[in-house]
Amino acid sequence: MSDVWKGVALPWNNTVIGTIEPKDDLEVIKSSVIWIVLTRLGERVMLPEFGSTLPDALFEPNDPSTVANIQSSVSEAISRWDDRVEFLQMETEINENTLTIRIQYKVTKDANEIAIQTAAIQLTPTAMGL
Repeated sequence: MSDVWKGVALPWNNTVIGTIEPKDDLEVIKSSVIWIVLTRLGERVMLPEFGSTLPDALFEPNDPSTVANIQSSVSEAISRWDDRVEFLQMETEINENTLTIRIQYKVTKDANEIAIQTAAIQLTPTAMGL
C-alpha cells in the first residue's frame, strides 16, 4: 500500500529529533474514524453536522434502543465524512461506567478493497472530562 494518506495521526509519537513521527495510511484513516465519531454534533464551528451522538451516549440507558441509536449515528457519520472508509459493523458493550465500542470498517481506494480494520474506543466519564 502506498502512503497516499501519509500524515499525522494520534497517538503522537515524537522522534529522536523532537518532530512528530509521520504515520502510514491505515493509522491516519483509523485516527480519522476515531475523531469523526468522538466529535459531538455541533462542536465544530463551521461544520455543525460533523460528528456523531456517541459522546452523549455515555449517560443513556443501557438498552437495545441506545445501542441502535449509537450504531446508526456512527455509521452515518463515517459514511458522510470519510469516503475512504466503508462502515461494516459495530460491537457495543455498555457497563456501569464504561462504553466500549469496536468499529469494523473497510478501507477502499479507487473501488478496490485495501484492508479491513477495527477501531476500538472506550468512553468513561473521566475520559470525557466529566
